[in-house]
Amino acid sequence: LTLTMENQVMRFLFTNPPKEIVHLDLNTSPATLYQVRAGGSAQVEGDQFAASVRGMAFNYEDLSLRFLYWPRPQLMGEGRVSAQKCWIVRVTNPGKDGPYYVVDIYVHQGSGGAAKMEAYDRNSKVVKRYQVNKVQKVDNATVLKELKIETVNPFNGEIKGRTYMTLDNPEKK
Repeated sequence: LTLTMENQVMRFLFTNPPKEIVHLDLNTSPATLYQVRAGGSAQVEGDQFAASVRGMAFNYEDLSLRFLYWPRPQLMGEGRVSAQKCWIVRVTNPGKDGPYYVVDIYVHQGSGGAAKMEAYDRNSKVVKRYQVNKVQKVDNATVLKELKIETVNPFNGEIKGRTYMTLDNPEKK
């Protein structure tokens, strides 16, 4: 996976097996996710958000982080992630599309970045967990270095899948 960003468009380039590109256009509100294949480009919509991306533990909803744009966030209190103080912000899906009904986002009080996220289905069962394990400094910004994504079986709480996304040091143009 190669991740690039230019003109507020993130590109996820998958090369093995056959080439696939997913674009996340941050110029739109909310951000729009496109899947590009040999036959052309198509917007990822509704029922496609729950589909696994290339057999990994994350789906198109995870790639788009669409839940970050859901309206009416609620401050639920404070918590800790890796001993760091965080605010817990809850967002609720305004529609019926996508695999998540509610997402709790743990926002690091020092940096304002997401430290952890827990996604729930319509039965209030955890179905996905994200945890930022490492960050890195790039210029004067703190950016993601390693993210752990776990898919959870809502019936028994067991981990069904785990993917680690590790980002190399960004290349400068």
